[in-house]
Amino acid sequence: MCTSSQKTYDMANRLVADFLEDEEAWRASLTAPKKGTSKATGTKTGEAGPSRQMGATDYGRFEALAEELQAEEQNIERKKKEEADMMRQMWGCSHDHAKERQIFEKPTSEKIKAANRFREEGNRDFQKGHYAKAAVSYRKALLQFDYTFPDTEEETEQMKEAQLAVHLNMAACKLHMKDWDEVHTQCRMALELDPKNVKGFYRKGLAYLETDDFDSAENNLMGALENDPQNAAVKTAIRRLKEKREQYKKMNKQVYSAMFASSSSSSAEGTADEPPQSAPPEVSSSSEEEVKEGQENVAADVVRDDAHIEEIA
Repeated sequence: MCTSSQKTYDMANRLVADFLEDEEAWRASLTAPKKGTSKATGTKTGEAGPSRQMGATDYGRFEALAEELQAEEQNIERKKKEEADMMRQMWGCSHDHAKERQIFEKPTSEKIKAANRFREEGNRDFQKGHYAKAAVSYRKALLQFDYTFPDTEEETEQMKEAQLAVHLNMAACKLHMKDWDEVHTQCRMALELDPKNVKGFYRKGLAYLETDDFDSAENNLMGALENDPQNAAVKTAIRRLKEKREQYKKMNKQVYSAMFASSSSSSAEGTADEPPQSAPPEVSSSSEEEVKEGQENVAADVVRDDAHIEEIA
């Protein structure tokens, strides 16, 4: 079913009104005394008028209005077809994505409420340690935003706040699942929404720290510290970074020393014994405790009220 626009509706009303007015004028002309020239038609008596005009009714004008109405209806159909083509191209196939379209057609306020509801479900699962299940709920929340186009500034801010919370919670969830690439992705999207977000820098830095990418970890952790200089969790992570760097340097030094000693020993035709190889340095118990503390901080932070979005416990 095609719905007419207000412009089309008004045009149709004008068409009917003009027709009734001309019809009344034509009937009045039938009772008027005949003269040499007809006032209604503007032609001499007995002469043939325009081919599309009968009596007082100019059917050519009505045809022009009818063509304009038809063009308007065709324009509406064309826009609907373009919208359907856009949806198919967005999904890369011609399949009818009924569920996705249902989300697309819902009001923005309902989609934001649905996203918050899925986020709260994910938070409950996260608190219980069900990280995979929590990630599913967070993904459902993010799906709402793929089809949301706010109409007002207020809706835009509400959507931004809700979307930011979901990205950050998903990053925390993926930290526990050791899905470092997904942590980077979720933090990057969070920082696009809020370039100074402490949680985004902090969790991204933790992911780089766990994969021994010390330079990237330092950049992100320092970004978090710059925006929140008194944050205890960030300071703890930076201490861990310094310790891991020192351990890495010591390990490399021992490896190179052992390689050099082995090479010198073999070139001296076995006159000296090879020096004993040293075992890699062990991570101190305090560092392990700090790792555990950092994980507990992330878990506590996810279930906290999102009104304190900049705070990290």
